[in-house]
Amino acid sequence: MPRKKSTSLTDAELRLMEVVWERGRVTVADVVDNLPKDVSLAYSTVLTTLRILETKGYIKHEKDGRAFIYRAVVKREQARANALTHLLRRFFDDSPELLMLNLLDAKKISVEELSKLRKKIEGKEPLMHLGSRTFAEGYQVSTDKDVFHTGKQSLRIEKTP
Repeated sequence: MPRKKSTSLTDAELRLMEVVWERGRVTVADVVDNLPKDVSLAYSTVLTTLRILETKGYIKHEKDGRAFIYRAVVKREQARANALTHLLRRFFDDSPELLMLNLLDAKKISVEELSKLRKKIEGKEPLMHLGSRTFAEGYQVSTDKDVFHTGKQSLRIEKTP
């Protein structure tokens, strides 16, 4: 049985999409010329990958003389949202809270980053109680009676006494 075709971006496809998003309208040669210096891809490889991206619905082309001009039809923000949805479903039981708790456990979060997170979720309506966890020196994330809605799940970040 053949493997199901993925609609998410591979690392190689994402590198090419970054060029398309930055430049707007591109030829294959434009993409080759604008890849990061540490990435060396043949013209034919870029062409094949652009065709795959078109099949996946991320880009479209139009003919300009002999050249094909490619443009993004999926915005970077939408691709990020799609990738995050895929990640949530595949590894975190479709739970933004579980993803956030794993991020907070796995990485030291600065006070500035915590402040940005708090501002992002402040003012949202309370949702449910699911417990709390200490994650960075002097801070904890919790989902109890004063929680803020952030989509399907919720969380609260506070300085511990």
